[in-house]
Amino acid sequence: MKWINCKERKPFTGYGESDSVLTVDTLGVMMVAYWDGGNWCMPDGEIIETAAKFPITHWMPLPEWPENE
Repeated sequence: MKWINCKERKPFTGYGESDSVLTVDTLGVMMVAYWDGGNWCMPDGEIIETAAKFPITHWMPLPEWPENE
């Protein structure tokens, strides 16, 4: 998988929010987040306040879950 630049596009927001994706900000901090159409949010729904000061620059889809054996 390749990183997608946020300037090129944000994750698809079907019903107001995207699936969770892996993100990286200007400090190099990686986190799982989703795009709600206007803000980056934590999986629990809390807006990532630090994204205003240290913008998220890139994202990529999360890998598939492992299959049960």
